[in-house]
Amino acid sequence: MITGSYRPENKLQIWNINETMPINDVIWKNEHMVPSMDISKVYSVQMHKEKGDFLLVGYAGSNEARMYFTNFGIDKEWTLVGRISNLSRAVYSVDFANQKNIFAIGGGDGIIRVFSLEKKV
Repeated sequence: MITGSYRPENKLQIWNINETMPINDVIWKNEHMVPSMDISKVYSVQMHKEKGDFLLVGYAGSNEARMYFTNFGIDKEWTLVGRISNLSRAVYSVDFANQKNIFAIGGGDGIIRVFSLEKKV
């Protein structure tokens, strides 16, 4: 299970449900900001429903959605692969479709945006 928090540190954590303990904090690379300077606050988060290799995160403060990818390697780092930014209000809801690479974000501006996730070669 993954949880998102509005706090400034350890914003995203993966949990062991059986032991009710966090397994690890989600560490991401390729961010162009110092974590302590990041005004983004996690409001919603979801893992890709089929493989769990993508994370979709909705943010308040920066009013954006970010998508991260991992190959579940030893470092367990998540790489920023996409960003939907310059929105007028916070992103309060994110969701992946059950079987396809489609995702949606909903925000304080009252608009639901639907996107398709495509692999670049």
